[in-house]
Amino acid sequence: MPIQYTSEQLLELATAPLRYQTTVDSLLEFYGYIKQLWSRQAIKSLAHQHDLNLRITQDKLQFAQIAASIELDSYVEPSQLEAELETVKQELVSAKETIKKQEKAIALLKAGKPLNGRQETPIFKVFGQPTTKDMLVSNYRKLRVKEHPDASSYPSDIASQRFAFLKSAYVGLLNGWDEKYNPTLTITQEELTKAIAAKLPFPASSFH
Repeated sequence: MPIQYTSEQLLELATAPLRYQTTVDSLLEFYGYIKQLWSRQAIKSLAHQHDLNLRITQDKLQFAQIAASIELDSYVEPSQLEAELETVKQELVSAKETIKKQEKAIALLKAGKPLNGRQETPIFKVFGQPTTKDMLVSNYRKLRVKEHPDASSYPSDIASQRFAFLKSAYVGLLNGWDEKYNPTLTITQEELTKAIAAKLPFPASSFH
């Protein structure tokens, strides 16, 4: 597909006089572009609407000028298109965050007890902030596949370290879940503050 025309080029094609050979050449080139861009039915419909015989060069030129006007009317500046795409991306991010919050709310209802804040600690964030043991197990299984050294996008030595850390952290959380790590257990503010300030060898966000 040829490079898309700018609004200035489309305006020039739509209004340029046909007495110059350069204009004729440009319009014939644009006509070829339109044949690739538009459907056969759209081309046939426009030609019929203006009583044009596209086997005749003069009619092709007139068709090209009309098509240039139509393209100009629907033209969107690249900067505007980028802005619209960025808006869509932000909306998608917002939608994902809403879904995450809803999932956490559902998990909280399943747990049946208020959370103590431990789900906000770095180690819990590594595992997607699970609020039940089942969530911890499920999230670890997904991370195990993603972080396996054979599948990781990190260099092999870093990937192996991340995988070992993930497994060790999971075993620790799983084994101590009922007595210590269940986020519905009673916890002091001092314990929670210490847990939130804990440093990990890798950023929790790098696992998602």
